[in-house]
Amino acid sequence: PKRETVGIEFLEKHPTYDGRDVVIAIFDTGVDPAAHGLQTTTTGERKIVDIIAGSGAGDVDMSHTVQLSEINDENPLIGLTGRPITLPAELQGSQAEIRLGMKRGRELFHSAPWNRLMQARKDTWKLENNQERAARKDSQTEEERAWEKKHPSDRNLEEKNAAALDSILTSLEESFIEDDPGPIYDCIVWAEGDTYKAAVDTNENGDFSDETVLRPFGIAGEYGRFADPISATFGIQVYDSGQLLSIVTVSGSHGTHVAAIAAAHFPEEPIRNGIAPGAKILSVRLGDIRNGGSSNYFGEMRAVASAAQHQVDIMNASWGGVSTYQDGQNLTARLYNKLVQDYGATAFVSAGNNGPALSTLGSPGGEAERIIGVGAYVSGEMGKYLYALAEQNPDTAYGFTSRGPARNGDLGVDIFAPGGATATLASDSLRGAQLYNGTSMAAPSAAGVGALLVSATKQLNIKHSPDRIKAALMNTAVSTGEDAFAEGAGLIQALPALQFLKEQNEEPAWDIFYDLEGWPGTFRAGPGFYLREKLTDTAIETPVYITPTFPESMTDSAAYDWETNVVLKTTAPWLIAPEYLRIANGRVEIDIVVDATQLPEPGIPAFAKLTAHLADDPVGHTLFQFPVTVIEPQAMSSPDTYEHQESINLESSSTRRIFLEAPERADHLELKIKLKDD
Repeated sequence: PKRETVGIEFLEKHPTYDGRDVVIAIFDTGVDPAAHGLQTTTTGERKIVDIIAGSGAGDVDMSHTVQLSEINDENPLIGLTGRPITLPAELQGSQAEIRLGMKRGRELFHSAPWNRLMQARKDTWKLENNQERAARKDSQTEEERAWEKKHPSDRNLEEKNAAALDSILTSLEESFIEDDPGPIYDCIVWAEGDTYKAAVDTNENGDFSDETVLRPFGIAGEYGRFADPISATFGIQVYDSGQLLSIVTVSGSHGTHVAAIAAAHFPEEPIRNGIAPGAKILSVRLGDIRNGGSSNYFGEMRAVASAAQHQVDIMNASWGGVSTYQDGQNLTARLYNKLVQDYGATAFVSAGNNGPALSTLGSPGGEAERIIGVGAYVSGEMGKYLYALAEQNPDTAYGFTSRGPARNGDLGVDIFAPGGATATLASDSLRGAQLYNGTSMAAPSAAGVGALLVSATKQLNIKHSPDRIKAALMNTAVSTGEDAFAEGAGLIQALPALQFLKEQNEEPAWDIFYDLEGWPGTFRAGPGFYLREKLTDTAIETPVYITPTFPESMTDSAAYDWETNVVLKTTAPWLIAPEYLRIANGRVEIDIVVDATQLPEPGIPAFAKLTAHLADDPVGHTLFQFPVTVIEPQAMSSPDTYEHQESINLESSSTRRIFLEAPERADHLELKIKLKDD
């Protein structure tokens, strides 16, 4: 979906601001270099600049060296699997040094191609084994098979022995395939000038003359293929002076789908284009096939290092998990913050799919401060064309999209973007495209818009720091009528965001990160204030500490010179704050007050923001904000018996929340739902 974010109008008005000169890093399951729509950009350049296996699942130890000058008929070349090796044509007759390694297929393929492969191996084994059994039986005399025609009690000792041997052999043959470890591939690596080449024996016959010789993918975009039934493509990387080969496959179609939403380009079928068809892609696979596709911190560390090395403009991570603490302090959140602050990449991360309850944000999308957390929106048009609904749904949040606030008070969801799309899948799925939905789809929708903006700013020669892109998207987003917990600032709009960047180009305040922290509410301290308990005071006061943090690119003298005046406002009468503040390089403190006498009735979430605006900005764009959430539980209708009854009118695409005061020492809740008669 592109209409919802004004992407179609943006490209109609500015066809060259299509993402060209922009690189988007996709941290995910990996992007298939053979996938439809991910071959070239709108300017004819290679779409995927490189593919990286972040988790290390594709790593192959290549420390074993062989001098080809020493190979002869008496000393043949044997691979580490024990297979005799036939070299590729370009190495035949060479006197070079090569490196040998071997790799288990189970560490290269995710469940779908792996299961197809193992079923094919099982079928082949059964066929060959049945043929071998038949040949063995035909080779025996009738006397040798006489035991088959006798009841076990009638067999003599020799016949019983023959029957037992046959049973054991049959059992071993049948169990052999169940214990099949799968394929083990020989690998070779050699140097050629300043680069390395590698080949993988994909058909396990030891003959490399029929294999594709590859250079590291970033050099020329070369990739090989594991044939049917695997049907998987792969590229390679070589590290540590040839001692480590990385075979880069995908761990699912998710990353390919995400990349296609952001930047697919179909020259002959432009209706299928992604948001920014001119953008390039850096693929980093976080998923580790060895543990079922989940990521570990090694994958995220490699991903951030690769993105920094390639100087990416945009990062998309439709990836994460449930957060226990929601405080933004886990390693992934800190790594992503570093990528944004120190290396200038604007990061879009999915908020999570655990809604519609409040405080269901995932990590790091709902808690890392420097990134842009994206919630999932669905329009009536999406319902009509993506889901073939007979009755048009309202424009709303997907029920699954995670809601804020985080336990540290941060709103978590910064913006809304379309959370469903039909897009390209990896070739090993054997399916060209499919409809997926989730905040995983919302994040690349937003990242694609980010790529349009960065592409425009580069061509216009105006600034595009991560702070500016985030501010542009949030200040020009439009509310969909959902609460802020779901939509953040609202549904992003590409054209107004570009206008913001043009108008604010000379204002240095937009190049600064503003770190905010209040006292702990019910849970913990952070960039917001969150009370979720029965209130005993009529006024609750907390300090708010505001610290400007400068990007790595800013000089010390520029940091010394920087200062600005801001106007402070609140969005609800029950939140009281000072009206003016001057900020320079260093922490400043203000006090805010929650006036409990003006809060809504108990049981209803109360949300407001302290917002800061440049004093000389006539429009009053928000420079930074401090969210405040207060949820005071309501008393049960029958507190003496610990019972509560309430009637609810259920409506499509609506959420109703009830917050009850829990009795002391209660450890569970029994819920009864009864449909009332008309």
